[in-house]
This record gives sequence, C-alpha cells and structure tokens, in this order.
Amino acid sequence: MRLTTTPYSPEEVWKYTPSEIKNILIDNDFQISKSPSLDFKNQLMKSYDKMDQQINNDFISLEQLWLEFQSETLDKSLHLETSGSSPQREEKLLHFNQNPFVHKFLSRNTSSLYKIQIGHLKNKYLKIDLSAFGLDSENLPLLEIEVLENVQVTIEFIYSDKEIIPGLLGRAIFIELKPGANLKIKESVLYSSQLMRCLKVILSENAHFKHLIHSSTQNYFRNEIQIDLNGPHSSAFLGGSFLQYNKSINENNIWINHNTSDSYSNQLYKTILGDEAVHTSLGHIHISQLGQKTESHQLLKSLILSKKAQVNCKPYLDIHCDDVKATHGAAISSLDTEELFYLESRGIKEQEAKKILESGFLKEVEDQWNQ
Repeated sequence: MRLTTTPYSPEEVWKYTPSEIKNILIDNDFQISKSPSLDFKNQLMKSYDKMDQQINNDFISLEQLWLEFQSETLDKSLHLETSGSSPQREEKLLHFNQNPFVHKFLSRNTSSLYKIQIGHLKNKYLKIDLSAFGLDSENLPLLEIEVLENVQVTIEFIYSDKEIIPGLLGRAIFIELKPGANLKIKESVLYSSQLMRCLKVILSENAHFKHLIHSSTQNYFRNEIQIDLNGPHSSAFLGGSFLQYNKSINENNIWINHNTSDSYSNQLYKTILGDEAVHTSLGHIHISQLGQKTESHQLLKSLILSKKAQVNCKPYLDIHCDDVKATHGAAISSLDTEELFYLESRGIKEQEAKKILESGFLKEVEDQWNQ
C-alpha cells in the first residue's frame, strides 16, 4: 500500500522562499561576509578574548568548551575532537541529503568539523552558545554530537548576534543517538542576520529525541530538520514556537523518515505573526515498507494578528505500508474576540490581554516538550 497526500516536488520546498535567498542556495551565488578568513584552530584561540561578550554568561561557546577540554577542566564524560576539511566532515555532510541545494550550501559554509561525544554527565545539562560573533560564515564548523548508549542529556543552544552579518549564515548540526540514548534539545534563535540552521538526527533502537525551538528573529530564518528513525521503539518529538513581526520571513522545513517498525514521531509547531511577516511550514513524513506499526502525528497552527501577515502550511504524508497510525493537520486563526472581551471585562488592559492569549497559544508546545 502507498498513500501520498500530495505529489512532492523540489520546487515546492522553495515556492515561498525570497528571491535573494534562492540566489544564494539554488544559483550558487554565495554572499560571503567580507571578514578575513581564519583557520578554525586559530579562530578558537583568537576568540578567547571575546568570551566575555557572550549574550548570556550561563552559556559556554564552542571555543571555550574546547579550551576547557584542552586544559582538562572539562567533565571527563565529554570528549571533543576538531578537524579541518576532512573526510569525516564530508561523510557527515552527505547525511544532509534530503535537499541537494542545502547540501551544496553547507559544503561551502562549513569548513571544519567539531565533534562532541557525550557520556554520563554529572549534571546531564549543557548550555552552548552558537553565536557567530561576526566571524566569517565560511568558518562556522559542522557540529557533530554523539550521545552514547543509555545516556540521558539535555542541551540548550542559543543563536544571537551583535550586528547584521552580510549574506546567509549556515549552521549545521549532525546528531547520532546510540541505542537507549535520550536527548532533549532546546534552541533559541535571536538573530538579526539571515540564518539557515540545518539539523540531522539519526536514532538507533530505543533512542528518544525531543526538540524545541523558539525563534523571534526579525529577518530571514530557515529551520531545516531531518530525522531518521532507524531503530525499533525509537521516538522523536519536534516542537516550535515562532514569534514574527515587521517583514520577517521564517521557513520551517521538516523531514521525518520512519525506516523501521514500531517507531513514533510527533510534530507541533505554532506561529504568531504580525505586521507583514511571512511564515511557511512544510512537514514531510515518510514511512517506508519496513515501517509497520509506526505512529506519526503532525500539527501546524498559526495565529495571525495582521491582515498583511501571510502563512503557508503544507503537511505531507508518504506511506508505503498498511499497519500505521498517521495524522496531519494545519489551522490558521486570529485572536478570539470573546476571550479578549472576557479578560478586558476583568479589568485587564487590551494589550496585556492580547499578550496573555498569545502566551497561552504558545505554551502547549513547551508543555509537550517537558512531558
């Protein structure tokens, strides 16, 4: 049996993408920052004096993490490796294969590999700052994370910048979960520059992955995620909240591949749009012939606060077996006037009442991530 909700075409992925971004990704017209290019290992040392510039002192940069590893002050359960343009980097880039244009872009914009192997950490929590600090976009490393067998860990990433960096920045994260591993990731995107963050996750048997992303960027942001559920009884939850105003453009492109039996996935993305903001969500669920007894759900919700805001939602199912549970849906709405009136009748000012309703709309996503 095969079920497809709509025929998929590569053109659909870029249908709503701004022309200047298409020029970078599709026509190979790379707009690279004019900052001087630095060797990655030199960059690690030269950025030492910039550590106090981090937007949040609770977060540690990749550079500082490396320095602590070199000085043997880092938790022994963490093992780090770095390399330049190596066969290992090329091998990991091949996994970003759902979209050839993305693969080509990442090949040009990640000139090194930075690997973190995670064992049984004492506090089971890492907070890492992945901000660019104005460095040339070609020097951003491909970040590889390997979570060892039966390890549970939570990682929080933050992306921010002090000034707008020319061109389109590319961040690539490759994650592999060994059998029984349990990883939760929370990402906060606060960029004023244009950013495409690509995340690839491979799950083994009994591995579990939860992902939550918050984006309030007021420029262009593309959230590109590929999930491969390769082991029985593996699961993935993907959630996100996007807060967009002005003329910001966010694209949410999700691929989930159920490549084995008895796997589970769930997606819940919510967006609030005001002014002339544009949001596009494309969700792809692929269940292979081996995917018997798969359960997969996908829900995209948007709250529009302006007549000039625009939302494009397209969930997509591609099912190649007959013993599955799969649902998908999309909903677009505005603030409920009755709920707004109720809050105002209790003495709450209009703007504060709107914020309460908006906060309640987004809260469900984080609640599911915390479960």
